[in-house]
Amino acid sequence: MTSNDDNLQVIYSDKAGMYYPYCRLNSTQYKGPALSTVLIDPLKEFGDYRLFYYAEPAVALLEEGYDESDFEAYVGIDPSMVYGEQSKLMVDKKMCYLNNRYVENTAGEPVQRLGYAEQQFILAEAVLRNWIPGNASEYYKKGIEAAMKFVEENTPPGQGYEHGRPITDEYIRNYLAQPAIQLTGDFEHDLELIILQKYLAGFFQYKYDQLYEYRRTGYPRFPINPSSNMNDEGYKDKIPVRWKYSQNQYNTNRENLEEALKRQFDGRDSNNDLMWILQ
Repeated sequence: MTSNDDNLQVIYSDKAGMYYPYCRLNSTQYKGPALSTVLIDPLKEFGDYRLFYYAEPAVALLEEGYDESDFEAYVGIDPSMVYGEQSKLMVDKKMCYLNNRYVENTAGEPVQRLGYAEQQFILAEAVLRNWIPGNASEYYKKGIEAAMKFVEENTPPGQGYEHGRPITDEYIRNYLAQPAIQLTGDFEHDLELIILQKYLAGFFQYKYDQLYEYRRTGYPRFPINPSSNMNDEGYKDKIPVRWKYSQNQYNTNRENLEEALKRQFDGRDSNNDLMWILQ
């Protein structure tokens, strides 16, 4: 792939049966999502204008006098908080919902399965791990640029969805030049930035991939709260790293399933034990 034009993606349209999955005419789930600190905080830290394309400002902060173009008008919910605390923030309107561009436009934006920006981040990591020759920073920055252009190009103009912070070529150049996002040659630092930027680029794309990235690399850094963690005792400080076998497998394939568990996990079917390929 050489640009976003080569993305493997589903393109939706303003026709019944072809609506964007999350628009209000196609789903009632648009009312639910509250954006998390894992997304909001790094966007604010890096002065990333994708924040204004991904989110609506928190109503309570607008009422306090913040403008929709203020970074401080946007706040995420810690996804590891106990639900009662999360609910209070939602009742108090101290959280951000999805940007209305996802909800109001029946054509929405394309949903990628393989994308040019993702490819560039993969190549950046491959250079970092000495799997291929090249310049990790160049691949990494091409990934960021492509991700930002994808957002800008798939947002209807003139409707205020960017909340006064339009992504322009000049803005992208300035963003890529800032010290906070530079690769430094330190492996862990650079890997974390590459995977974080891949995560930011994948908002409302790549349904389960970020769990796999976390399992593989430990990044992005997902918050863990033993008070809300539903893992078995002894694993309250961990995030699940494998799927348990389905009930259907127990019903139809128990003998082989139990043998597999015995070989791999001492008979446990836990979501906290690494699958064999990662051990």
